[in-house]
Amino acid sequence: KISEEWAEKSFEFAEYRDRGSLTFEPESTAQLLAEVDETQIQLGLLLQSRYVGDIRHEVLGWMDKMLAVQTITEKFLRTQTLWMQLESIFSGTDVERGGNSEHMARLSSLFKGADRQYETLMSRARQDSTALRCCLQPDGLEEALDHLIEQLQRFKRGTSQFVDLKRGGFARFFFLTDNAVLEVLSTCDRQPATIGKYLDKMFDNIAALEFDEDPSR
Repeated sequence: KISEEWAEKSFEFAEYRDRGSLTFEPESTAQLLAEVDETQIQLGLLLQSRYVGDIRHEVLGWMDKMLAVQTITEKFLRTQTLWMQLESIFSGTDVERGGNSEHMARLSSLFKGADRQYETLMSRARQDSTALRCCLQPDGLEEALDHLIEQLQRFKRGTSQFVDLKRGGFARFFFLTDNAVLEVLSTCDRQPATIGKYLDKMFDNIAALEFDEDPSR
């Protein structure tokens, strides 16, 4: 019964902005992980049964498969979360050019390589979206995910360190997310009105500002 059920279970994917199906569909993926838990409980009960006998080896094999599906799926989701956080930062042309920081320009350049790796891994997942086959690939999928997670965490630390440095110079930035601070820093010299949408988060008594677009005044 378990083998029949899992032969049909597949990942579903969702569109990310205008870049195609680069994320796992949240609800169906959460449901799949819940079904992994249920199957692991069933297998555990089977192992405790005195009637397990001849199928004990098969049950242990299925426990290994469920652990692999759980591990790979969770690592995919961890990778996805980090990638989405960073992609939203580095997708802006101002950040890509560096905005106010060569440090951010360098990180943006390095992120492009990790971005391509992420696209490749998601493409592989879509090509065979059946959960078992996708997660039991024998060609280093888990190692590739671990390597990418390590890279993305390094980029995230790099952006956080830069933002913390800027917060040290202007304490009101502590009320904004890292992404918001980076947006303000990368556009305020050319588009000062950008800061307007964050004023109510940084100041209690300022809701809006009017900007004079005539530089001669």
